[in-house]
Amino acid sequence: MGPSDAVWVPGIERMLSGHALARYGSVLAGAALSLACVASVLYTSGFESLVWGLGRLGVPRVLVALVFLSVRYLDVLTDEARRMVRARDSRGRPPRVAARARVAGAMVGSLFIRSTERAERVGHAMSARGYTGDLPLVRRSSLAAAHVAWATAFCAISVAVTWM
Repeated sequence: MGPSDAVWVPGIERMLSGHALARYGSVLAGAALSLACVASVLYTSGFESLVWGLGRLGVPRVLVALVFLSVRYLDVLTDEARRMVRARDSRGRPPRVAARARVAGAMVGSLFIRSTERAERVGHAMSARGYTGDLPLVRRSSLAAAHVAWATAFCAISVAVTWM
């Protein structure tokens, strides 16, 4: 690497060669493409279909159930965090950063304890209703044309990005 092809990168405060920047760019492009693929699969097929597909691919049942229940209760956790922030704001914010960090830490700890207690209550309720660890997801086996179109488009984009 000669001094002429090095570029100062402000975000990381280092000099990088053009080759290193190209590699970082390709990694970022691959990550963005992967995120877009996952988002499009979730958008076109829905979360229940994705969980059903994970089960059909042979992912352990416990992991499939954990993913399903975690995403299912994410809204509940978000609402609880929103209520805690509203309560903090109604009491007033501390003026110093250290005091705000202490309050934020206490809020995270309290949210963790509340979510753990709620998970225990949900687990007991599921056991009382006969939950055995198997998710009873009903799914039809037909493949929609929109799914094939999205898969084909993203495969084509992936190949194009790889060859660039």
